[in-house]
Amino acid sequence: MSKVSILLSSILTMAVMGACPRAVHATGGNIIPGSRFVSGRGAALGDAYIGLVDTVGESLFYNPAALGRIQDFTFEAFNLSLQGNSKLSSTFGTDTYKIQTLDGYESTLLKHPNMNPGGGVSLLPAIGFRGFGIGLLYQNRLMGETNGTNIRYRATYQLIPTVGYGLNLASGVLRIGYSLQWVNQASGDRTVAVGSRPLGWTEGLAQGKGFSQTVGLAVSLPFVYQPSINLVARNIGGLHLSGGTLIGLAKNSSGTLSDEKMTFDSSFGLTHKIGPSLKLSTQAAYRDLTNTSASRQISHAAFGAEASIVDRFSLRAGFGSGYPTAGLGVQTSRAEAHFAWYSEDLGNGKTPIRDIRYLFQIIFKAI
Repeated sequence: MSKVSILLSSILTMAVMGACPRAVHATGGNIIPGSRFVSGRGAALGDAYIGLVDTVGESLFYNPAALGRIQDFTFEAFNLSLQGNSKLSSTFGTDTYKIQTLDGYESTLLKHPNMNPGGGVSLLPAIGFRGFGIGLLYQNRLMGETNGTNIRYRATYQLIPTVGYGLNLASGVLRIGYSLQWVNQASGDRTVAVGSRPLGWTEGLAQGKGFSQTVGLAVSLPFVYQPSINLVARNIGGLHLSGGTLIGLAKNSSGTLSDEKMTFDSSFGLTHKIGPSLKLSTQAAYRDLTNTSASRQISHAAFGAEASIVDRFSLRAGFGSGYPTAGLGVQTSRAEAHFAWYSEDLGNGKTPIRDIRYLFQIIFKAI
């Protein structure tokens, strides 16, 4: 191939890939800021979840006011989530497991050019007692594509120790909570030539660490249908990420991560008991009240409905980020399993780019 051909190919690649979402979104996070952790239940409800969250680990990220409900010692020893987008499922094969190493997954990308498969894994063990919660989140989000000449990969790695406390006031009518998250993150959006070495998801990512504060307020009124109002402030005072991380999340790190601004989420919910065994919970939420994401208004609105049968089986549906969602769950006193079908908007705020995703989550409680 001539130098002119290579140059023209590179220009075309940058033009096509430049039309894709910016790095902050392309790494797999929704354009609307919110909880750093995505749960199976929350995703199925369109992210209208801050009024329904009920596990220790998820309370630390979604709404720390929920920690006020904790009375007894609880150990969520295992909380694992696996997710992938529709492009990953369409390229599913015996080598799908290789997605966790980019050099091993390169051959798969070359077999499926311009497909942009993505996936991720998260682990969130947590302990709760008398309003307190302590958790440790590790997760990664990966997406990659190739046009046969270059590989564009987008990745986010996070390690986040977190602690929080919630108070019950006025006999449980009012709850307030606070969580402190020590965010260690590496992320980036890079394009390299096919066959480049070293090649890995963590190569060349920007990284940094910083403290993020979240405050939650929940009001549950003792009236028919149990109306509830919730407000959550995230990244209070802003989040500045700099320096190295607690552990080495990136290799040959370069660049700095953008600061994250403070955002606000709100929700209103109702719960209706239908007979002795059926409960219907509905939530309407508006995320990023101050529109720091500069995105379409419809992307901020979220709605979710959950029908729970004998507190064991749940059917869920919702609307979030401008797209429908659905899911189901099974739970006992010691274990939970959740599945969600949902979408994330990876666009630039004004022009939507839909990424259909599937998420499976399993939780085991030692106590």
